[in-house]
Amino acid sequence: ATDLMNLVLFQESLNQSLAKAIFVSGAPLSMTEHPLWMDFFRKLRPSYIPPSRYRIASTYLDSQYVEMQNDITSQLKDSKTLHLQCDGWSNIRNESIINIVISKPEPLFVEFISTKDNRHNATYLAELIIKTIEKYGPEKFLVVIGDNAANMQSALNIVKEKFPKIIPLGCLAHLLHLLCGDILGCATVKTFMATAVDVVKTVKNSHLLKAIFDRLQSEKKSKDRISLKLPGNTRWGSHLFCLESLQANKSVLQKLAVSEEADISADLKRRILDDAVFWVRVDKLINILSPIIDLITSFEGNNEMIHKVYIKLKELQETLTREIPLSPLQKAEENKVLKNLTKRMKRGINRIHLAGDLLNPASLGCHLEPEELLDAIGFICETGQSMGLKTTDIKKNLADYRDKEGLWNRTFIWEGVTEKEEKEKQVAPLLWWRQLRGTCVLADVAIRILGAPITSAATERTFSTFSWIHSKRRNRLTTARASKITYISHNWHLLNQQKNPKPKKTKRKPSTPRSGTSQQEVEDEEEVDNPRPLDELSSESLSESEDESLEALNLDISSESE
Repeated sequence: ATDLMNLVLFQESLNQSLAKAIFVSGAPLSMTEHPLWMDFFRKLRPSYIPPSRYRIASTYLDSQYVEMQNDITSQLKDSKTLHLQCDGWSNIRNESIINIVISKPEPLFVEFISTKDNRHNATYLAELIIKTIEKYGPEKFLVVIGDNAANMQSALNIVKEKFPKIIPLGCLAHLLHLLCGDILGCATVKTFMATAVDVVKTVKNSHLLKAIFDRLQSEKKSKDRISLKLPGNTRWGSHLFCLESLQANKSVLQKLAVSEEADISADLKRRILDDAVFWVRVDKLINILSPIIDLITSFEGNNEMIHKVYIKLKELQETLTREIPLSPLQKAEENKVLKNLTKRMKRGINRIHLAGDLLNPASLGCHLEPEELLDAIGFICETGQSMGLKTTDIKKNLADYRDKEGLWNRTFIWEGVTEKEEKEKQVAPLLWWRQLRGTCVLADVAIRILGAPITSAATERTFSTFSWIHSKRRNRLTTARASKITYISHNWHLLNQQKNPKPKKTKRKPSTPRSGTSQQEVEDEEEVDNPRPLDELSSESLSESEDESLEALNLDISSESE
């Protein structure tokens, strides 16, 4: 009897492990019923009978979901400081979903809400955020981030009224996307981009021209071949990638234009060969868009960046103020863009960003103006007060820290805080302050501030995982079940990043689910045989096919009854 019980328990353990692997990897829920997989399991262990699709999609999905929930909840309950991100989107069925991510400072996907017929007004959004904050403890939260839409910002203000110690922030990546939109919305840029897109489409849409282009490109014997790229409708960064792909292939396109084999219109040929106007404008637009997109890419990572926000936005403003007058924009367009630039930069910098610069041991607030320095000190003191710390102790620590006296009068403390040739040796400000935990009250305040996120990109990455799980080929998967699979898969990857580190990314190159389930529901769901690896998903850039899938969210897809 004992042996039989052990066998049953072992079988159940195997089933749970198999189910988790299926959910995390995005494999079809029906894979265990495929004859080749059944044959594989039979040969591997004849006594093992894999679970049916129905049990995987109901019993094991629910158990794995609860297990992951308990793990996430336990980690958040043990954390002293938390930050919340919130954003909404529409799934493949055009159903409205709101996802909530909490950072500690590492992001964790904590909540998915199907809003159904609820309007996304400020009151409703605020209720969802407040409910999550109260679940984990209001005293733990410092920053709440949403996009810059009016309803979201109003919701954050309601949250601020209920919890005065919480800091509402707009998403800086969204703000920079809006800045790109200001530039690309100018009539001069629209007209030029239409010409640039026409060049790309002419080559890509012709089998003959594409074949000649590929041959000429291969003759260059370049290691990094860059294909011509079309911009997406909503991803402003894709316009930069389109221009950079043209720039990288300038010589190839000009050879194509003079080739006797190529049938290109005289007007398009003239533009491709026009070094004085067309290619100069390509270069100038790249000079404007590139620093914005590079900063978006930098800000959208999971690393703590709040200490760099102030200086990076100031540098961007200086760069654009210098480059925009040299661009092909008309004078009126130039003035409008520069006016919006000033307005958006002012809106983007908050007192917490000033405090982040002051608490960066590499800068010690040297970039701040006198009034900004006072604002930073005031914010640090207020944050300390909300933690129950004495303001006099914080001020004394700040004075010693800035003058490198007292506790900070030790050389070894400052080793590795400035940039060196090998950036791996530079100590991140958050880590630097964590090593000082227990030595001064300022360290506790700094850790709380420097761990705050600056964008809602971590939430957008949950949308990427969701769209990968609930794709067009799996659009009959119920929203509840798809949400549970997304929750398990996304959080598993977040929790296992250190165990399974990704290869280091190089700098951007140009071009560049519920109990009570019926068996009929399970059997009605479609599966995909070749899911996309999660590691390829990123909110930083989307390919053409991904842009198409975003547009497909508006398709009229019949809903499956739950």
